[in-house]
Amino acid sequence: MREAIGHLRKALAELDECNKPIYDLPHSEKRVMLYAMLSNAYNLIGSAACVLEREEEETCEKS
Repeated sequence: MREAIGHLRKALAELDECNKPIYDLPHSEKRVMLYAMLSNAYNLIGSAACVLEREEEETCEKS
């Protein structure tokens, strides 16, 4: 559970970075930067989901 929470916190921090001003960058650099941040956040959320699913399966097996 802690691992999943860590992944979610990292994803939130990554998404928060998208809110920081990057308006002075050229348009193409903005697009690349935002895509990288969003892609990383997406992957972290996916990792958290996998961890939660695995923990849920382990809990069900113990019952």
